[in-house]
Amino acid sequence: IYFSTIKPTLILLAPDEYWNRYLFNKSAGNWLPEINNISNKLNEALGIEIILLAMTGSEFEKGLEGAPAKLTGDCDLVSVDSITTPLK
Repeated sequence: IYFSTIKPTLILLAPDEYWNRYLFNKSAGNWLPEINNISNKLNEALGIEIILLAMTGSEFEKGLEGAPAKLTGDCDLVSVDSITTPLK
């Protein structure tokens, strides 16, 4: 058995519409600083970097009735922190 010495990175990836829906939802509150805080604590405790990414310029079609799901468009990846400023 070979164990790599390279530390893993956990990437939380969703379309930018998903992130914006919660960042601008007053009932969700300003949760982004807390998820960043939790990510930093996990990084310190486990050595796992956590990155929140949004896909811009993309569309996701659910696969229905046995059809495969489709992801189309440019699918550019950007940091969630850079796409918007959440509610204060």
